[in-house]
Amino acid sequence: MRDYALRFDTSKFKDLDSYALLARQDYNLTNHSNWFGEFRSGMAGFWGRLHGVASNFADVHSWGRIHINRAESLIASTFFNMDSAIECLAYSLNALGYAALPHSFWNINDPQVLKNISPLAFFGDNQIKPKIVAEGVETIFPTIVETWSRHRESLFDVIVAHHDASKHRKSVFVGGQVRTDPPQDLLDQLGIKRGSSEQFVVAPMAEILLKQDPKDTGTIAIPQQPRTLELLASEFVDFISESGAAALTDAKANIFLNESELRE
Repeated sequence: MRDYALRFDTSKFKDLDSYALLARQDYNLTNHSNWFGEFRSGMAGFWGRLHGVASNFADVHSWGRIHINRAESLIASTFFNMDSAIECLAYSLNALGYAALPHSFWNINDPQVLKNISPLAFFGDNQIKPKIVAEGVETIFPTIVETWSRHRESLFDVIVAHHDASKHRKSVFVGGQVRTDPPQDLLDQLGIKRGSSEQFVVAPMAEILLKQDPKDTGTIAIPQQPRTLELLASEFVDFISESGAAALTDAKANIFLNESELRE
């Protein structure tokens, strides 16, 4: 039986938190403007969204009483949590960058400025305003920018398009394949004969197709080799792992501290 559990390697983010804690000490960068509180608040949102991705992805593939409307809800929630996880991580990284270069990142104490925070800066988008922020991100987080840029078209743009369509317009569930490996005890509980049409009414998804453009109207032909949510989720897992390693590398290389260990 296929395992649909998404396992995120977040060990480097825990190391990043330890480095940020060291940075906020009075003998290093201090906690000016309460940047550390904003950093950890962003990370708390990030952890929560990863849980949301994993739980919704598992649920839409799990045996139980499932139907098309529930599948749509779980798929839309998966995209929301993916998009929001990246947003929260960008917010947290901005706070960390602000600790080192306050004038080169978005001001974490200005509500109007905070409205402009965008993950696109970390994807290397040089149209970000003000321009000094894009330069600050390149200075402190060059490995993040390189890593995220590689996933811009294949991952981030797809997530944003599907989240936007599901949030503002319509269903993003267009079909796919259902699972054909029901547990016998579930069939017995529901009074369903194995292989009957009723089995497929309650079957969860095995593979979920994604439209090339979820905002297109009308009936859109599915490409010969369509993208699936399962492949996207696999790339997202890799993206998270790579992001943790990149953020830690950048922080240690470009955020300079007076002391490299916590005092007892």
